[in-house]
Amino acid sequence: MMHEKNTIEERELIAARDRYRAEWHKKWIEEGLDFVLTVPLSLPAIENGASEKTTLMVAGYTFLFSIVCFLNTLIGSFFYYFNDFVARLCRWSSARHPCR
Repeated sequence: MMHEKNTIEERELIAARDRYRAEWHKKWIEEGLDFVLTVPLSLPAIENGASEKTTLMVAGYTFLFSIVCFLNTLIGSFFYYFNDFVARLCRWSSARHPCR
């Protein structure tokens, strides 16, 4: 699980992952799912006794994804409210200056 791969092996795994995702998405649509409640582990099941090495890695991935999600939400909210502010400001200035 945790050994190095050459470029060809990595690309084959990425292609297999993408095929799996496409199949998952197709099944998701067919079943009409809204969400899936799962355990919060970003890696496949690990062998008994191998958790010492992978637990820290899983925590790192979870932390990374949480930060990325938080920043995405924060930046998205900022731009939404900024655009709303600019639109209101433009409407306000148009009402004050009808010649424009």
